[in-house]
Amino acid sequence: KNMTIIGLFILFFIVMLSSEEIAGFSAQKIVGNSKGMRILSSASDDVPIYGGLHHCGLLVKCASTSKDFYLNVFGFTDESYLRPSTLPYPGAFIKCGINQIHLMELPDPYAASILPAYAGRDRHVAISIKNLPVLQRRLESAGIPFNLSSSGRAALFCRDLDGNGFEFVEDLSL
Repeated sequence: KNMTIIGLFILFFIVMLSSEEIAGFSAQKIVGNSKGMRILSSASDDVPIYGGLHHCGLLVKCASTSKDFYLNVFGFTDESYLRPSTLPYPGAFIKCGINQIHLMELPDPYAASILPAYAGRDRHVAISIKNLPVLQRRLESAGIPFNLSSSGRAALFCRDLDGNGFEFVEDLSL
């Protein structure tokens, strides 16, 4: 008898989730294509719906030197073949997990800036990584200074060749 009640409750719940109206909100209609997902209608026209961070754009003084650093020290992948050739400045598209970093060349981008010694107290990009000790060894081999997180988390902070701050947070579930 209890199993029948539980079964009916589950069935009721499934029907409610598949209906057009859930607690007064219209269901979203999402369409996918090779360029990602697009929402055709949403619960409210006043509330933006985000899909996540698409890419991060960073200024560098030499795109080719920085690209080599990102590939050889951080171990990212070159996706510059996706970069439009019509862009009026040198740059690179770098794959980092499922996201991209867009390197944009600008001579001496931070010449007048005074950056904090600890990248965690500055603007920075945070990236999850499964094997933090591997990156730590790569940074040490390349002579790139870094700080381990002062909170005790499995994380480290460093800067690229142009002073852009990075946080790498270990996530063993990757």
